[in-house]
Amino acid sequence: MRPLRGRNNAFTLIELVAALSLFVVILGILMTVLNSATEMWSASHSQKKEQTAALAITDLIADDLVQAVSVNINDYPIFILESLPDIPGKPDPSKVYTILGFVRHASVHSPVPLSEKRRSIDAVFYTYYDNALLRHVFPIVTSGFNTSESIGKLVDGYKNKLTKDEHDKILKFARNEPGATYPDVWQWQLLAERADIIIAATLPRTLIRMNDPGKYPNALPSAPDPDPDLHLPPLPVSRLYSDVLPDQVDIRQLRLCDQQDWAAYEPLRDKDTPKDRYLKAFLGTLVSRRITLPQAGGSRLP
Repeated sequence: MRPLRGRNNAFTLIELVAALSLFVVILGILMTVLNSATEMWSASHSQKKEQTAALAITDLIADDLVQAVSVNINDYPIFILESLPDIPGKPDPSKVYTILGFVRHASVHSPVPLSEKRRSIDAVFYTYYDNALLRHVFPIVTSGFNTSESIGKLVDGYKNKLTKDEHDKILKFARNEPGATYPDVWQWQLLAERADIIIAATLPRTLIRMNDPGKYPNALPSAPDPDPDLHLPPLPVSRLYSDVLPDQVDIRQLRLCDQQDWAAYEPLRDKDTPKDRYLKAFLGTLVSRRITLPQAGGSRLP
């Protein structure tokens, strides 16, 4: 049969508009699904990267502490531990916190110019400044220093070099800020730009510097401690100075965050309600580790 004269087989305008609207709806659904999948992949990739970095940092701290040595001194502490403040709030961004400080055998991985001999021991410091976690290594020249007292003085002098100005130079260079120059002062590493860390040490109370006037205050509470034999900072002390190495060091919390998670974590950082703890559990990567030092408490002279 032949079609009727004048019949048009094309789509009408209403059919075209309906088809186009349906196509837009389907495309929108597909784009939403694709965008969600991309965000989930990016978050998973970022979390995997942070987890790898966090485990590498704990491995580095453990490797340094296992190589730590005791130096028999009476005037300068050989082990330093400082915790970030819980009260009244966040850490002071303008203050440098010495998270860990100790002496260890020189590492074979430490870069040394070909014209120099490798040092026998290093002073190692982990610092926290402007939400960043850093590591510093100072080679100690043992020739000409026949007493452990001299080594203690050197370590104390190195600690005094970890100033705000030097950290500003390091962070500016590490973050590729305009006008930044390489701070060729000592061996340093920027371990994490956005981190939160809590480290504790187990040590007999008799070996803690209890009444060191002025220079090395341990800020011990006046009330009797329920555990008279062992003391675990940062609760209730804010800093710890000791002449010997602790039995063990606990990395109670190492949290690394990307920029987006850190923006959500900072307002919750010092809150401890059940709801806040639940929300913080989904932000960044959180790891912990216990490090037992070999021959803890004994003399391990370099």
